[in-house]
Amino acid sequence: MSAASRADLPGVGSGVAVPADPRRWWILAFVAIAQFLVVLDATVVNVMIPTISTTLGGSIEQLQWVVNGYVVVFGGFLLLGGRMADLLGRRRVLLAGIAVFIAGSVLAGLSDGIGMLVAARVLQGLGAAALSPAALSIVVTTFPDPGERTRALGIWGAIMGLGGALGALVGGALIGVHWSLAFFINVPLCLLVVAGVIWLVPASTRTARGPSDLLGAALGTAGVSTFVFGVSRIELVGWLHWQSLGLMGAGAALVICFLRVEWSRPHALLPRAVFTRRSVRVGVAAQVVSAATMLPFFFLLPQYLQLVQGYTPLRTGVAYLPTGVVMIVVSSVLPTLLARLGSRPVYVGGALITAAAAGAILLFEPGSSYPALVMPVMMAMGAGLVLCMMIGPIVGTAGASEGEAGAVSAVLNASSEVGGAVGLAVVVSVTVQAVAGGAASPTTGLHAGAIALVVIAAVNMLVGATMRAASRPGAEVTPTPVDVPAGARS
Repeated sequence: MSAASRADLPGVGSGVAVPADPRRWWILAFVAIAQFLVVLDATVVNVMIPTISTTLGGSIEQLQWVVNGYVVVFGGFLLLGGRMADLLGRRRVLLAGIAVFIAGSVLAGLSDGIGMLVAARVLQGLGAAALSPAALSIVVTTFPDPGERTRALGIWGAIMGLGGALGALVGGALIGVHWSLAFFINVPLCLLVVAGVIWLVPASTRTARGPSDLLGAALGTAGVSTFVFGVSRIELVGWLHWQSLGLMGAGAALVICFLRVEWSRPHALLPRAVFTRRSVRVGVAAQVVSAATMLPFFFLLPQYLQLVQGYTPLRTGVAYLPTGVVMIVVSSVLPTLLARLGSRPVYVGGALITAAAAGAILLFEPGSSYPALVMPVMMAMGAGLVLCMMIGPIVGTAGASEGEAGAVSAVLNASSEVGGAVGLAVVVSVTVQAVAGGAASPTTGLHAGAIALVVIAAVNMLVGATMRAASRPGAEVTPTPVDVPAGARS
């Protein structure tokens, strides 16, 4: 493995041996459950909207906010949540985020009106914005060995993919009993995570110090939230309407102001050193485009299976099980692939697989065989996605110091949210426009969306091509060793 390839991986070249926590794999297991629930709750409601509409009523716009209320708040508050993890201690912020997430889940399950359900989803998103970057930064600092960290982040990426893949299965299975169970099921799993974190993760300590950056927190949160809100309006009002174009422009302007303010401050919410590091920029690009591929895929295929093939929500969820199995298998072999090939060829290969799978969706017609065509395409897409979604955090966290882990984790998570929202908006708008054109084929919209996915996957290959350059010796800052005292790692 070349020096350039090894530099893709966090901590390589530091020359510092750091004792590993003997409980590290158990820690990973518990925080991975928390991340799984965060991703699952972003997708589980997709197949439940018709049932929720029948039970609680509500307009189309209100029902859209059952999904978008979670996504907008989650994406908007990630930067703040990540920095708070650095300033206040990761375990403390993780537990606080889980508590808010539980409260939102209980409120959602008890909802007797659409307004109450939307408020509950907003509360869930706020909790997720705190727990998700804290959980990822715990993984980064718990695995100082670069090889083990690669495996741990590989499992982390696979968990994200599985959360998206199994959302339809969980939602479809629970609809048959009652839709509220999709929210109540979070409670015992979250309590399990709380017990595991209290038992295994050392007491929180502050890993970054300095005065509170209230202006940065306000600008960053407002910028990302406004941009994602604008993207969420595209499906209803179109790309050129002031509600979408204007809000996206305002959000982008606020983000630019946020960066200008932050990079002039010694104690910033997002330190300049974080985003000027090329590994972070490449990791962000990888997360944006990979998520822009993943979320539309998990939107298009359920629509095809249910509306064209006539599958029930439960049968649709079961149809995704082979995809989940493939993701687990691929994640287990990723460390070996990275050790032999480096990040660039593996990532580009994953993007190429997703492009081929998206292209094969053009072959789908009413009555297409699931085992002969649909299942292989879904499995191929899952394999390609998990390669890309796993390598993004590995590259992005390269060189992250103890005091930066939360901020870097938040940036990567926020990038996934923004990328997923934009990708879904692009594919949905293309699909809707194709259907509105009046073509008779029931797969017209599906095929149009597949073409958009091919284009996004092609962009993803270009992102992968930059990874070797990003890790060329001398092009990157020297990785800061993650040297965490045994009693301070949180």
